[in-house]
Order: sequence, then C-alpha cells, then structure tokens
Amino acid sequence: MKNIKWILPVIILLSSCSEKQTDLIEVEFNFNHTLTWDSSSNRFVENKNFNDLKVNYIKNRDEIIESILDTTSLNIKSCIKQNSNLRKGDLSIILMKSIEYVNFSKIFSGNQFDHFYNCNYPIGLFDHIERNRNTFVEKLKKEKIDLK
Repeated sequence: MKNIKWILPVIILLSSCSEKQTDLIEVEFNFNHTLTWDSSSNRFVENKNFNDLKVNYIKNRDEIIESILDTTSLNIKSCIKQNSNLRKGDLSIILMKSIEYVNFSKIFSGNQFDHFYNCNYPIGLFDHIERNRNTFVEKLKKEKIDLK
C-alpha cells in the first residue's frame, strides 16, 4: 500500500506535462529564412532566426509580401482557419502582423472581422484571404510601413 501512494502523484505529473508540450514546426520560407511555428499557441517562436528577420524586416518586406502567394499546405490545423490547413502564405501574413501593424479593416473595407473566440485572429479572416490572396498582396504592397 505504501508504494501506491507515490504512483498517483507521478501519474498526475506526467499527464500534466504531456498537456503542456508544444508542437514546434520548422518552416522554410522562400525569402531564405527558416522560422519555428508553435502550433499549440499559433505563434512564431521568438528565437535568433525570428529576431534576425525582425531586425532586417524592411529589407525583406517585399519578399515576405510575395510569399503570401505561397499556397503550400503545411498540414497544420489551427483556429486561424476554419475550412482548411494553414499554408506558408498564411504564416507570412502572421509574420508581417507580428512585426508591422497590418490594418486588415482598411485592406478589406466593407468586411467585418470582429469575433475571436479563443484565437489570435478574427474568425473568417484567413478564409477570406484564401479566396482573395492576390488582391490582398496587391493592397499590402501599397500600404505604408508602420512598425510596431
């Protein structure tokens, strides 16, 4: 009976640790950078590669915008997209948004994306971008850079 007393706390500890594990995915972009995506938090890991890109963001901005057109599926489900897996181009948008203020409401005037439901981005935004990727890229190219 004495041995059973220590087993329960160990089982609880192990199960809580497994729930907190992150799902890190290395994503190689066509603008010659590899970044780490944490699919459990729907964010980039702010490591050396991310910080180097952030420092050189203005120099790489046009290439990052063009990479939004990359529809390569990453086979990652996310709250960010309701109807499909994330694509490399979606992560390029998220990268831009993490460094620069991107005014989605100005770019998509007439559309309202204001419901979040436990997600970093409004429901339907990335599904809308999926259907209008070329238009989104053209409008982004015209936007003034507004770094955070």
